[in-house]
Order: sequence, then C-alpha cells, then structure tokens
Amino acid sequence: MQLCFSCCSPSMAMGSSSRSDLKATLTNPNRFLLDVRSAGEYAGGHIEGSTNIPHTQIEGRASELPADKSTPIVCFCASGMRSNVGIAALKKLGYTKVVNGGTWRDVQGAMRGG
Repeated sequence: MQLCFSCCSPSMAMGSSSRSDLKATLTNPNRFLLDVRSAGEYAGGHIEGSTNIPHTQIEGRASELPADKSTPIVCFCASGMRSNVGIAALKKLGYTKVVNGGTWRDVQGAMRGG
C-alpha cells in the first residue's frame, strides 16, 4: 500500500505559493482575503477585513466571493491544509489568481512586513 503525505505540508501541497507570490498578492489593493476556518475559529481571532467562508461551504456561498474571477485571492486557515481544499473549490469556480497563504497568523505577519 502506497501512502502519499504531500498534502501534509503546506509548502508541498497543491496551490502552495512562494513567499514572494504571497507578498505580491497582499500588496495588491484589490486582493481578497479568504479565511476558510470554521466560524468558531474565526470568532476566536482573525485578520481584519478578511471574509470567513469555511472550506466546506465555498461552492454554496460563491455569491460572497468577488464577481471578477481574476481577483487575487489569498486563502488561509489554521495550518495551511484546509486552504488547499479552499483553493481547489475556488479553482473549480473559475478563480485564476489564488494563493495559499498558509496560516492566518502567517498572512497577518506578512501584512505587517514580517
């Protein structure tokens, strides 16, 4: 039996992005910050201005996403894993500029210049 653990590392996972991709997207004034954690996790702490749509609800709540499918989207969660699921859903919906930000704290730090 063969096991694949590539999905367990945000840097190796589908939709993973370089730090420079993340920083470039975060400096874009038109970017959309998508937090794919649960509502409870979001309530416990989040990035101001981010939108919370849990990764399992993205397709059903597509009306809350940008109408322009070329809008840069930074997708993030608590560990970087659910953001990969979110990225897959966003790509299925036709979004073309999606970056995996990893954890919400990583994104928050990058926004502060860290």
